[in-house]
Amino acid sequence: MNQIKSFPMKKSVLLGSLIALSWPRTAMASGGEVLALLLLEAGLFIAVLAGLLVFRLGLKRSTIIFSLYLLSLFASIYITGQMRYLDNLILINTICIGVPLLVWIISLNYFLRQK
Repeated sequence: MNQIKSFPMKKSVLLGSLIALSWPRTAMASGGEVLALLLLEAGLFIAVLAGLLVFRLGLKRSTIIFSLYLLSLFASIYITGQMRYLDNLILINTICIGVPLLVWIISLNYFLRQK
């Protein structure tokens, strides 16, 4: 017990670790074939955040772009939620990555032209 107390862990680190460990469970798949999709989604999420920081569009515009990205991400997950992953692998990957990517690029381009 004393060893655990000697390594204090912040609640945010513990929460982040729990989320990272339970992340593959969101796919509701039994195999590792869905991990590629989850890694692509994580990479796209990081790219969106990095893009918002690099272009510095202001809080209002960045919030709109990020909200549109999240809305398209949730919509694509909702649309593909009832499909069997192994039977529709290419379609699900294309929708879950392509739609949010296109929404992000189009909205970013729109706000960059107005800047």
